[in-house]
Amino acid sequence: MRLNNVHGFGSIGKYVDYKINKYAAMEKSFDSLFELMFDETDNIMIESSKGYSFRKITYGEYKQKILSITPTVAELLRDCPHGEAVGLYMSNSTDWLAVFWAILAAGHSVLIMNTRLSDTVLEGVLSDCKIGFVISDGKRFSVKTFTVDEVLVPSEAAYTPCPFGTEVVFMSSGTTDKVKLCAYTGENFYYQVLDSARIIKECPKIKRHYEGELKQLVLLPLCHVFGFIAVYLWFGFFSRTFVFPSDLNPDTIQRTVKRHKVTHIFAVPMVWEKVYSAASRKIAQRGEKTVRKFNFVTRAVNRLGPIGDFLAKKPLSEVRDGLFGDSIRFLITGGSNISHEAVRFFNGIGYHFVNGYGMTEIGITSVEKSTKKRIVNTASIGAPFGYTEYSIGGDGHLLVRGKTRAARIMQGGISHPTDYDEWFDTDDIMRCERGRYYFDGRSDDLIVLDDG
Repeated sequence: MRLNNVHGFGSIGKYVDYKINKYAAMEKSFDSLFELMFDETDNIMIESSKGYSFRKITYGEYKQKILSITPTVAELLRDCPHGEAVGLYMSNSTDWLAVFWAILAAGHSVLIMNTRLSDTVLEGVLSDCKIGFVISDGKRFSVKTFTVDEVLVPSEAAYTPCPFGTEVVFMSSGTTDKVKLCAYTGENFYYQVLDSARIIKECPKIKRHYEGELKQLVLLPLCHVFGFIAVYLWFGFFSRTFVFPSDLNPDTIQRTVKRHKVTHIFAVPMVWEKVYSAASRKIAQRGEKTVRKFNFVTRAVNRLGPIGDFLAKKPLSEVRDGLFGDSIRFLITGGSNISHEAVRFFNGIGYHFVNGYGMTEIGITSVEKSTKKRIVNTASIGAPFGYTEYSIGGDGHLLVRGKTRAARIMQGGISHPTDYDEWFDTDDIMRCERGRYYFDGRSDDLIVLDDG
């Protein structure tokens, strides 16, 4: 099928090369990233639905929305010194990205506030970092707080370009004394984008479209590194479509995936384990004969690979229809350990399901790129991307270094700039087998008894 949304090129590969070469010739700033992410103005950026209504927004329309509210943001933040960080506290929505870019375009860095942290932790961060302004979708803070409704008012004044903010700061999950702030520059994001291009070249399945389109479900919180980089940055740079569910009810998500013909879903292991358990219960309710038949077919699919997917398309169609349908092209899990049974289940019913790895401090650094089921079913996180290095320390911890890491890490108001030649200890226990890495848990999850 011919693709009509790759800047007129005849293949995705040529389009990717065009975008990366153009980026390489530009300054590695958020200004450049913004220009390139909104280059294909006619492509559909966002799809959403509520009830019977179905809404589509192009990249060109969304860019105009951002630029129309940027003067409003600049006026609201007139007392905030140019270049200083502004807090962004919002749950996922179709307006999230507009507010994010408007803050940067108004000349401020963005502190993306983790909406799942307590008020005590959030207020402590604002105090430690001397943040004086927050834009929020509801919650009020002790500092000057503007609501999203105030921000989303188009300005009568024309947008006047100015240098964008220089940092995007993420909050790690943690307690009051452990939460970290990880600041990424435009250059850090540049290398993350280069790594995403390598994935496309080395893993053909990740670029597969359905009916000429690639649609990413926005399920992970955009306030997390995994959600922002793997979901938005990787795919937004190449102007793919984002589908926003109206809520996170499982039935709503399932209907949204089918109605919008979503192709890519990224989620944490807990989500996939719940989906796997629920599906297994439904199959078990059909009786022992059905279970034996299902197990026989999925084992054959996992053993035969692409041929198995083709042969099992009809026998397993009812199972896939009970989950996400047939538009799905790529599923990723990441963030913690996942059972091999869950991985084999999703790959066995004809989907392509892989494991990935990343942290707030280092960004997204690897994903299993193999197309072979016997490899992806091992739950490997793959090998590090081109601009990242892995090493296993003497204590079994994964050590990471590379330019995709956060430029600096702040904790308790103290900033520590990153030396990209030094190894960062992830505290995650890993092993390496034949060039592939396997997640075995976190060191702080271990309990050491008297006998060792």
